[in-house]
Amino acid sequence: MGGRANLDALVPTWFICHWLDVSKQTVNYWVSAGKLTPAARDGHGRPLYRYGDVLAVERDTRRSGKSRRRARMNRSAPTRSLLRFCPLGSQRS
Repeated sequence: MGGRANLDALVPTWFICHWLDVSKQTVNYWVSAGKLTPAARDGHGRPLYRYGDVLAVERDTRRSGKSRRRARMNRSAPTRSLLRFCPLGSQRS
């Protein structure tokens, strides 16, 4: 099942941290700096972010030259076990 990921899919903080190899503090900084805005909340009140927005913020951060790290993203396809908890293609807003 190839194809592109749904950029409108909603992803939780833990998924962002795992897939982009960033800390939770980094995600929180992006939110407090106004670079990333939660699109919704899950059933427990935790923020969910639009997948496309997350990719744009991460790309802009790496390109700005202010990042202390080189890109270390786990760009390989998310594993089936990970997608079981965060199915990128099946979420609707």
